[in-house]
Amino acid sequence: NSEQLEALRHHFPNISKAMEEGKDLLKQITRSRGFGMGM
Repeated sequence: NSEQLEALRHHFPNISKAMEEGKDLLKQITRSRGFGMGM
């Protein structure tokens, strides 16, 4: 969501790094919950 994106921009000045961290977080969440997000 746009709100989450804005929050990320505030917390992480380096957007690319934030995106990578977000991907890693998503992977961990999808693995733990067994979801297939298609990302």
